[in-house]
Amino acid sequence: MTDFYNVFFLLEVFNIKAEHVSILFLDGHPQGALDRTWGVLFNGFTRASDIKQPTVFPYMLWATIGYDSPLNTHELTHVPILGEFRTFFLRKHGIVKNDRLSCDHLTILFIWRRDYLAHPRNPSGSVSRKIKNEEELVTAAKRNFSQHLILDVQIDLFDMRDQLKMVSQSDILIGMHGAGLTHTLFLPQHAGLIELYPTYWSQSNVHFKSMAIWRSLHYRSWQNSDTTKETENQYTVVDVNIVIELLKSMVHDMCVS
Repeated sequence: MTDFYNVFFLLEVFNIKAEHVSILFLDGHPQGALDRTWGVLFNGFTRASDIKQPTVFPYMLWATIGYDSPLNTHELTHVPILGEFRTFFLRKHGIVKNDRLSCDHLTILFIWRRDYLAHPRNPSGSVSRKIKNEEELVTAAKRNFSQHLILDVQIDLFDMRDQLKMVSQSDILIGMHGAGLTHTLFLPQHAGLIELYPTYWSQSNVHFKSMAIWRSLHYRSWQNSDTTKETENQYTVVDVNIVIELLKSMVHDMCVS
């Protein structure tokens, strides 16, 4: 997402339309699930390794590289054109912004981290920061918020458009600290994020808290403090009662305060 934002920022500075720009990848990163998104946002892409003969590019802009991005500069109090970036990203995927709040029918979205093969550098497909008691969390949420819609997904199984469609229509996003919470950027303007941490992952990792602050969203977090709740294969048994209380607090702030 930092790379997407960096290119968008550069084009805004030079007043260049995204559909007039092709992306050239100079690194050796293997093909991945996000490749298609580059083609949706811009006018396609080429890998340097695919160029087999001398080639001239009459015009080239060098974007800021990856994490050298305002999106990864967490001490900033403001990130430029973040709202414009959100609009651009959603529009390019055919998603209409939905910033209307309906407290009679909220959508609460749990996103799960599960083992999956992201790219060849992780052939086992093993990921950390997984939730052991997913079903228990969902059942408790449905019991305590029966008038609202409770969704739970492994979001990386969906293409980007479907991911954005779900997130842009969700009022509260809940999940373990991880890349999927970057979708905080695309939540409705009134929405909130509840971020969960295992004992072994520091809350000083404020990537998504910063995104919530920049967008003036509601934010809550919880970190496990009971090492016996950390199980094999990096699963965490999340405190269901605390999560439900965080949800109630956020719904109150969103709809009553």
